[in-house]
Amino acid sequence: MSRSIDGHCPGCKASICVTDGNLKCSACGKTFSLPDAEFSFEHCPLCDCPHFYLQRDFNTALGCAIMLVAIGLVPSTYGLSLPVAALIDWLLYRRVPQLAVCYRCHARCRGWSLPPHIGEYSHHTAVSYDE
Repeated sequence: MSRSIDGHCPGCKASICVTDGNLKCSACGKTFSLPDAEFSFEHCPLCDCPHFYLQRDFNTALGCAIMLVAIGLVPSTYGLSLPVAALIDWLLYRRVPQLAVCYRCHARCRGWSLPPHIGEYSHHTAVSYDE
């Protein structure tokens, strides 16, 4: 699996994606480098934040579309479309890999093995990073 970081430049908020080697922000010129394979998630490579949370690497718009179709089919399927959609959701949840997301800059880090100290999303931690 290839490693990448998708996020925003902390200096100018321009959208960036670091996939291999170094990346220079086209808007402000700040340089970012992709961490090595032993990246321990002590600090975010973009904004130096020490806090990350786990998230499934799945397009939420697609998940909402699946549920909307299932809800729309309820009258014609006598409600059976909802358990089918729940089964599809469960199967996707089991197969889709996790990624680490930075609380401060929301950078998504894909492709690294995730250490056990990164937990699920915590609202209490996120409140401290709200702008």
